Amino acid sequence: MDKISYAVKLIKDGYKPYYFKPSKSIPATFDSKVTLISKDGDKKTIVFTGMEVSAADKAFMDYFTSEE
Repeated sequence: MDKISYAVKLIKDGYKPYYFKPSKSIPATFDSKVTLISKDGDKKTIVFTGMEVSAADKAFMDYFTSEE
């Protein structure tokens, strides 16, 4: 299972957006990080690197902005 699928599975399992750092934030980096939190406070952070970054940025930017 790739990291994006894993993050989507966690969301379907009830995890909510907690924090997202896209690669294009300042300072710019070569990775993206998404942190999801469960109802009981369990945090999972997934770091996307390489070819996953642009797909993760697109998927999670849309998701996080729609949740606010």
